[in-house]
Amino acid sequence: MAVDLGRVAGPFVRNAILLMMINAAVLGTTAISLSSAWAYGEVKGWPHSLQLPWKNARGFYAVYLVCVAVAAAIVLIPGRRCN
Repeated sequence: MAVDLGRVAGPFVRNAILLMMINAAVLGTTAISLSSAWAYGEVKGWPHSLQLPWKNARGFYAVYLVCVAVAAAIVLIPGRRCN
């Protein structure tokens, strides 16, 4: 999409769209990981808040870390291409 629009509108528009897509991806993965960790903490009865320090909400932060690591591992599978 960015390449096609870049042909019509120029390289600045192409780069701006690509930057917005990266921002959307980062925001989306953060929101999904945090909501998953929050929901799991809610079910388990653990304290679950980003306002709590690590030592008070270890389970929440551990689940969040696992979610981020799994997402990164999926994205960084060597040789994987999306067509």
